[in-house]
Amino acid sequence: MSSEEWSEKNVAEKGFTLIELLIVIAILGILAVVGILAFGGIRQKAEDSTNLTELKEVQTAASAYVAVEDAMPANVTAMVTGDYLDSAPRCSYTMGTTPKGITQGTCP
Repeated sequence: MSSEEWSEKNVAEKGFTLIELLIVIAILGILAVVGILAFGGIRQKAEDSTNLTELKEVQTAASAYVAVEDAMPANVTAMVTGDYLDSAPRCSYTMGTTPKGITQGTCP
């Protein structure tokens, strides 16, 4: 079809066919599914990483508390009030007999 013939067609004849539109929609659907499956577990991995980082921070603060106070803190609140932690952690913790013995409880 020459450019002259194309320019003579009306607007309705220049549009896409139904089959072409369905193929494009199917391709977009497949790409959306692949994207959702590829990035589905990212949020959980981020939360797990955040929780592990917070546990290490609490254990480090407990080590500093033991070095200065010569005793294990009774709870996490004691480390916050003693300025060993900037703020209260979002997870709950069970205090052990050593800083490495601190275990993480429930997290929101």
